[in-house]
Amino acid sequence: MIDTHVRDGSGAVHLLQRAQGAFQKWPEGFAGFRARARCRALDREAVGTIRVTPGPRVEARLGDPDLARLVEAALREIAEARTPRFFKDGDGRFPIMLAADAGDGVDRAVVVQRPEGRVVYWIDAAGRMQREEREAGGMLTVTTFEEFARATPGRRLPTRFARVVSEQTTGRLLVRETVADSHVRLDHVWLPAYRSISSVQVDIGQRVLIELDRHALV
Repeated sequence: MIDTHVRDGSGAVHLLQRAQGAFQKWPEGFAGFRARARCRALDREAVGTIRVTPGPRVEARLGDPDLARLVEAALREIAEARTPRFFKDGDGRFPIMLAADAGDGVDRAVVVQRPEGRVVYWIDAAGRMQREEREAGGMLTVTTFEEFARATPGRRLPTRFARVVSEQTTGRLLVRETVADSHVRLDHVWLPAYRSISSVQVDIGQRVLIELDRHALV
């Protein structure tokens, strides 16, 4: 159990803001993009087109409605992560503290007290993060960013992360997945080109492969 007694509030805010600011975002005024999409999952394959615009709003037109929904969900997650926003409009709205027992070593634990539940960011000396989200409904989601690619100088894009969802009270595993991404640069904008999702949900495995090409800015 992490002791969330406030020890260095201003230091915690700076640490979290710097770590989050290292992630590459889309530029201000970005109007969106479209691309050709190919999805393989559920022992099926479909090809079509996608369109992503601010909001984010994602539309996938594939011949298979189930695969279209998988593509839309994946691109919506990417778009939400890439959409620029001021720190004060995100975690900066809530109380932020450095966990009192996190120590002064490589990993520091920054606690954000959101209304819907507590979020703990473990941040190492290089600014890499692991995120623990404890929801009011009793779910615990742990996301670990494992590999990155360099983007704009001083910024990086995650290329591999793991996510585990479990019940807080029992520890029962609900979802375990590994996500691998690659990106393409178009007119100084970094866009998704590939996503592989390998997941196990309640002992049922699934692999989703999404490939995008022929990108064009809106």
